[in-house]
Amino acid sequence: MKKLVLSIILITMLAQTNYAQFYATFFILSADQPAVSGQLYVQDHLYRMDFHQGGEESIIIIDTKEVKSTILVPAMNMYMENTLASNEISKLDPFRFHDYYMNQGLSKKSGYEIIEGYNCIVYKITDEDENELTEWFSEDLNFSIKIEGNLHGGDFLMELKDINESKQDPSIFKIPDDYQPMNDKYQ
Repeated sequence: MKKLVLSIILITMLAQTNYAQFYATFFILSADQPAVSGQLYVQDHLYRMDFHQGGEESIIIIDTKEVKSTILVPAMNMYMENTLASNEISKLDPFRFHDYYMNQGLSKKSGYEIIEGYNCIVYKITDEDENELTEWFSEDLNFSIKIEGNLHGGDFLMELKDINESKQDPSIFKIPDDYQPMNDKYQ
């Protein structure tokens, strides 16, 4: 009996530490913002988004364990770090919507579908701000593959394409040595 209980505890612990490792192309369309697309890299509790916006290359690195984001500005070899309360980051970052809405008890499971070759749980979400979203969440990736609906009064779509499961180089989640912190003059 003790071996059985120990085995169950060990399997549970391993399941909780099984983080996704992949890269994909992402698209975010929002009624009130310009469309954004780029590459998403995920390794353990870290993810990185590389994209162009307004003619500038941008990189955002999110550490979900430390609950911080780092914005890299390659054109200036500078970076800016932000630490926000977990629910604030989750509410602002479409890749963390799942965490926020699940923790708030606002997600209702409505079925299953295959998206991009992954079995996904479909969640219907309605929050206190009257946002209505549908989310396709892959437990294999521990990540949302698609979210669409009405967000802040306008249409919203976030989608991952061309998902490739592979280990990522840990260095891409670090601030390059030649980058300097952004000071008030540039913010």
